[in-house]
Amino acid sequence: MPEATVIAVAASSQAAVATYEAKKAEKISCINYINTYNPKASPEEMRTYANCVQLVYPDPERTKFTDLDIMTFKIIAISAVIGAFVGFVLSFRQQDRDYGVVFGMTFLGFLCPPIVLFFGFLIFLLIRFIVS
Repeated sequence: MPEATVIAVAASSQAAVATYEAKKAEKISCINYINTYNPKASPEEMRTYANCVQLVYPDPERTKFTDLDIMTFKIIAISAVIGAFVGFVLSFRQQDRDYGVVFGMTFLGFLCPPIVLFFGFLIFLLIRFIVS
């Protein structure tokens, strides 16, 4: 492995550890802040307190998948499987039946529908942003 790659991997793992330690220190700091909170605090201190409460005691409803998230994933997965099947059938109907082409078309058919759905969703969000 080249030396630059080894250094990059080591730096990446050190950054991950540093991020974890920073989050851990922030959580400990927030626990101390919650325990010593003054009820007659300024608005800025109240915001800090609210942020600390969210960090230490996260809302379990915010971390759950909604029905829309699950339905979106199902639609993308089903469209990918259908696209792969269509790509396989269209490429396998050729006379020469080159299996590299069959594999490539199947893979392309697998990738295209989710990509089209993703860009369609981005356009929908853009239109919604412009209208609102």
